[in-house]
Amino acid sequence: MLVICNGLPRSASTWSYIVAMRLLRGATGAQTHGGYDENIYRFMRDLPASAAHAVLKCHGMDAAGLGLSQLHAARVIYTWRDLKDATASFMAMFGADFDHTFAVMSNSLDLYARHRASGALILGYPEILQDGPTAVARIADYLGLATEREMVESVAEGASLAKTRERVDLIGSIDYGDRLIRHEQSLYDPETLLHVDHVRNGGIGYGAEALNEAQRRRIDRLAQDKGLMPG
Repeated sequence: MLVICNGLPRSASTWSYIVAMRLLRGATGAQTHGGYDENIYRFMRDLPASAAHAVLKCHGMDAAGLGLSQLHAARVIYTWRDLKDATASFMAMFGADFDHTFAVMSNSLDLYARHRASGALILGYPEILQDGPTAVARIADYLGLATEREMVESVAEGASLAKTRERVDLIGSIDYGDRLIRHEQSLYDPETLLHVDHVRNGGIGYGAEALNEAQRRRIDRLAQDKGLMPG
């Protein structure tokens, strides 16, 4: 099985990756290969021969990914978040300016429309943050995995915001440094794909205060023009 964890940047797509990896390993016992790559063809080409399942995190979708998802040859999980929150979080995390961030969000909303049309699993940030076990159970069901309630709750607890903050603190420690992979201006852990300082605010609704009035108006127009984001 191939699982592609896609999503609006800074919307918990890394959470969905961690959950999918743990569910597949726990429920099937088979070797599950995972990683981050915006080149889906390259990721598939480099799969180890022993891999029975693969989980890929990416924010874009190349032609290979779009074809796989359209033909239902891959299970796609797309996470979304309040657009102002995601924008503010992206700017803070990567030091990006608003115009660049705006373009990133616009492109991701186009993907969101395609994923909805192709039957991908859509998960909202509020559900993930406030009802983790239900979100985990929805992923398990979407992947067709037979899981006990104890496994679902254990995976949800291990991927909770509190546990993620603890892991991020560990990733940022000196002893952990030689295991990290550099991606642009950041470093991330190859096992969980969590970046150094991955969790910033982590809350809901703070983006409206973090952005200025002009930026808020542009984001509102974007959401209205796309007509895609859930309320």
